[in-house]
Amino acid sequence: MTTILIALAALALTWLLAATALSVWSWWHPKADVVHFARTADGWNLALHEIRPAPGPSPSPRPVILCHGILMSRACWLPPDGVPSVAEALRRRGHHLWIVELRGSGLSHPTSRDVDRWGYGFLEYADHDVAAIAGEVMRRTGASSVDWVGHSMGGLVGYAHLARHGPGSIRKMVTLGSPILLGRAFNRLLAPSIAANFLRWIRSLDLSRLCRVTAPTLLWGGAPWVEQFIHVKEMDRRFAMGLMTWGVQRTSSKLFQDFFERQAASGAIFEKVTSEPPPYPAPPGGLLALYGGRDYMAPARSVVRLPEWFPAAQVESVDPPGGRPFGHLDLLAGPKEVEHVAERIDRFLRGTEVSSSESPRQAESNSPLPARVP
Repeated sequence: MTTILIALAALALTWLLAATALSVWSWWHPKADVVHFARTADGWNLALHEIRPAPGPSPSPRPVILCHGILMSRACWLPPDGVPSVAEALRRRGHHLWIVELRGSGLSHPTSRDVDRWGYGFLEYADHDVAAIAGEVMRRTGASSVDWVGHSMGGLVGYAHLARHGPGSIRKMVTLGSPILLGRAFNRLLAPSIAANFLRWIRSLDLSRLCRVTAPTLLWGGAPWVEQFIHVKEMDRRFAMGLMTWGVQRTSSKLFQDFFERQAASGAIFEKVTSEPPPYPAPPGGLLALYGGRDYMAPARSVVRLPEWFPAAQVESVDPPGGRPFGHLDLLAGPKEVEHVAERIDRFLRGTEVSSSESPRQAESNSPLPARVP
């Protein structure tokens, strides 16, 4: 018995040392030119990482806000030097980028101890964060409007803001891997019925610790749940490892509960987001939803129904002809094919604007502040 315990202890120590070594090896510092903060009406300072455009190309028509998805931070947009990324490709094309970290993520923090750090849900993003971010970017740049590019939940936050408040100061919107429905991948990954009951007893969920402990498994892509997010075996290993071990953020349990409630109500993201039925207004310059062929979190069937809610939306596969299809996180960085994603975004943001049908909510004030909360 003693021999078995010694062997198990040695194995555990070896695993811990390997996990620590891999976590240290995969760390990098996501670089920005300047870090600013946008203050929300309910007491948060949201980090805005400014990436100035490369000299030479014609400047972009408006500042471009890049928003991460659930559990993520600026790290998903800013890989280590030499790793291809959408953000770097857009910078080279002359776009002035503002990479945001929503409340609870990265460098964002409450303005005082009186603010409940883990009391936020999905609608706080849509009602407060988007308005504060857009307003601060316009104040600092002098622009009269902004473009919003959101990945995964970052796109859903944009959709919810449009549905609840109208376009406001958002001129164009692009979403990457943002599912309009929560389907089987969501069920397999988080087992909503079980997880929802568990989350009622805790304030926040910290999966970053789990990722660091399982780092040896992540290296070979042997953790099945990781494959839902990223194809580790087919990417720069250091970036893929770092994204899962350092990019994953602690987040509010209430945020997950909000998604569980919507999944239970037929899976549609817009259940209970607003009391008003669709159609909802798209930004005046257009709404483009892009998806990848190997994206298990946002498969084509969960994206192509977007026009049921936003009739003016364009929905397209972004997989390059003859190239390998994109997974959920490698839509942003890692494979060389992300140049194709950036090219499509650049073409849309610079292209001729096509206004959608006017609705009362589209004609509201161009102020970045929320028009109303139903």
